[in-house]
Amino acid sequence: MKKYIGFMFASLLALLCGCADETFENGKGYGREGDALPVRFLTEVSAMEDDETEKGSRVDKTKFEEGEAIHVFAVFTLNDGSVERMYECLQYKGGEWVSTASGGGEGSAMSWPWNAGSAVFEAYYAPGLNGFLSQESPSSEVLLDRFTTEPDPLHAKTEEIDYGAAVHLDFTHLCAKLTFKGLDESQEELWLKNTGLADAFRLVWNTDGQSDEVTGLDFEFLPSQEREESNHRVAGLKSEDGGGMTFYVAPGDYGDITLAYPYNRPYLALKIEGLNGLQANHAYTVEIKEGAGSVVNVEDEEEWWNENEDDKNPVSLDEAEINALLQHIHDGTAYTTPDGTPILDKDAGGGTVLLRNLDFQNRSFTSQTLPNSARFNGNYHFINNVSQPIFTEINGEISNLGVKSFSYEGNPESGKYVVGALGESSSPSAAISNVRLKGIAIEVIPPVNPELLCDVGALVGSHAGTISGIRLGGNIHITACSEDGGSAPGRVNLGGLVGQSSGRISGVSMTDDERQADIRIECDCRIFSDGAVIGDRYVGGLVGLSTGQIEDCTLVATVNSIESQGVLMYTGGLVGMVRSSVSSANPAADPDVYIRSCTVSGTVTGGLAFPVSQDIYGQGHAYTGGLVGYAYYAGGITDCRVLGTVRGHASEASFTPRENAYYALGGAFGQVYKSEVDGVATWCGLEDILLLKDEEQYRVGVFAGRADASEEELRGENESHGSDAFPFVGEDEITVFEGI
Repeated sequence: MKKYIGFMFASLLALLCGCADETFENGKGYGREGDALPVRFLTEVSAMEDDETEKGSRVDKTKFEEGEAIHVFAVFTLNDGSVERMYECLQYKGGEWVSTASGGGEGSAMSWPWNAGSAVFEAYYAPGLNGFLSQESPSSEVLLDRFTTEPDPLHAKTEEIDYGAAVHLDFTHLCAKLTFKGLDESQEELWLKNTGLADAFRLVWNTDGQSDEVTGLDFEFLPSQEREESNHRVAGLKSEDGGGMTFYVAPGDYGDITLAYPYNRPYLALKIEGLNGLQANHAYTVEIKEGAGSVVNVEDEEEWWNENEDDKNPVSLDEAEINALLQHIHDGTAYTTPDGTPILDKDAGGGTVLLRNLDFQNRSFTSQTLPNSARFNGNYHFINNVSQPIFTEINGEISNLGVKSFSYEGNPESGKYVVGALGESSSPSAAISNVRLKGIAIEVIPPVNPELLCDVGALVGSHAGTISGIRLGGNIHITACSEDGGSAPGRVNLGGLVGQSSGRISGVSMTDDERQADIRIECDCRIFSDGAVIGDRYVGGLVGLSTGQIEDCTLVATVNSIESQGVLMYTGGLVGMVRSSVSSANPAADPDVYIRSCTVSGTVTGGLAFPVSQDIYGQGHAYTGGLVGYAYYAGGITDCRVLGTVRGHASEASFTPRENAYYALGGAFGQVYKSEVDGVATWCGLEDILLLKDEEQYRVGVFAGRADASEEELRGENESHGSDAFPFVGEDEITVFEGI
């Protein structure tokens, strides 16, 4: 450190040589008759002046601590009328101010020139600026956020002091102190944000403007260069009682500010005229009172969603602006529209934050991927009137976002068979949380190529990451249908939220609007009777096919496969099929595949089974359940409640059931096989039973149509409150062909 200081000292002298009348020396003076007379500094810190908006208390810095430093600039007037300037960085040690400059020994400090008559001293204290400053550049930038752990910057300037007299530096505060009381005690960190906020400061050199002579030090507030302009903010210091928070801010106007959680979710929006014209060295306290007209409290999650409802002042975007917005979300950068409207900010963690409700005006655009490292925070805003998936593959994080009025109609020409309002698919790294979906209408025509999957859900088509905290409102209508009565020979996975999921889904429910969400999932996919018989359908109120985890979900839905035909035709109120993602040769159920603590209600109607051939390998299956159509090697289906109505196929009289086609219908399960089921209760009614010539082809049970466990085993851990007209299990202790 001493080597560095010595270099800076030499630079200062070299820059100022040749000035006979005005010299800028560092620290040590000439002395009288060879003896230096050090300047003796006495310091104190004055308390801020109270200028309270409302009553409140405060605690300020009152004295200097061991090791803290001040920067002092002196202008000495010599006896011959000339001027000599000195700069010194002093450190507080053992109750004395000593020099940090390498030119002077331990204990030496700024000294009086032997021929000085008087001097004026100016000093600055700034946390984090403890070293000697170079004249070649200003000090390093310091963020105001430091004041959550350190005192705010201080300034002192004297009148003219006679030669040899002690110099009394009375420091005052350069910031204004703004304290809010009456906040939520649970909020440990908040940011203050304001238009044009100066969120940093530095020390700079003053010059005479002509010869670049250094005339003194100055202090300036400025917007930080470390943050993008849209993300300037000041962190607050929580009070000991937990109900208040203090911000040290640059003097200026704060009549329209926002207190925000980290990453920009607003907590309080404030409009207080009395906060305009805040002055340095003044302390202001605002008491937040419930119901105050000048304060909008948006701390409660549901209230905040309502405050930022989708149709509240949305910004309309054209195709180019939508594409630019999505590119900036992809890149993690802020975006302002060409007309100067900021709509996307960058948060401190490198993600992006939505600033306004948006209207996509049902425009076409280029959907973007969301990279693994990207974080997109909707900040409790809505995107309205969307006509295609916003993202293709989601690999990063999406939170606090609403999507409303999404309408998509796919056809074979579109080439899109994996569809959701938020994205087509999500990878294992994806995390989607706290999302609102309102008014989602998706209709897709499945591909005629049997090797292509059709995955459709209101949120995403195919999911492998984590989904949590989703609320569904308005009309949620998901439909897959064959084109003009044609064939759909591939696999169709259709769900109210996700088409197929290998990831984790939790906390899905419906909004608390006056009108309950109308969730309808309809599959109308046919098979040509005179062509190759192939085609599987998995249809569920929440998920079509699940090979992952589902927990804490509540749903009321209508699930209808009445016109659908499939070799494997599985329909469930919550999930069409839940099965192990590993080989079925495993001797036990997969513990990583489960459904826990879910409640589902509504009407579930099954479809028709078409066999491939007349042997065991070619059977057609149509399994329908109030909870799950078919549970296969699932590790745990526990603590679930099932209500509503489950219907078998009520086909027109002209339909003749096919040979080698098997049906199973149950209040909770169509069929359950090699799965752990515990604590499942059903109150479902069974209706519209299709009577077959061979009753063994069709099994009905108030709990399950078919099961490999005995009825006694299932009754011991589960319960049904259905009709006595049917057995608890239509057929138990079954063995099935492992090919599903």
